[in-house]
Amino acid sequence: MARKIVWLLCLYDLKTETRLDRKKYRSLVKRLESRGFSRLQNSVFAKHFGDNRGVSKAIEMLESFLEIEKVRGSVITMVVTDRAFASARTISFDPGEFEEREKELKAKKQPGLFDLDDFFED
Repeated sequence: MARKIVWLLCLYDLKTETRLDRKKYRSLVKRLESRGFSRLQNSVFAKHFGDNRGVSKAIEMLESFLEIEKVRGSVITMVVTDRAFASARTISFDPGEFEEREKELKAKKQPGLFDLDDFFED
């Protein structure tokens, strides 16, 4: 049985009205980046996992952080299969921006967004 690669997406809309709000916002971004998440857009991060145990731990970490820090706003987590993630299409008004983002993701040495189907069967 092949491992099922999944992606955890973290989408957020946090308050940035006060200095403390902005500090907590930056703290969340740093925490996500330090845990291996890659920024897809300003308020969207993603990370691949080899199984759902890792996903559960990452979600628990997020929930704990948000509760402890009393972050104001909303955070949505979504788990998608690698196949579904690979089918996503980027529509960009600046094609160079997408190419630059792709280079950044590859530099983090995570598997490419579209090359995992070659290694795993359904």
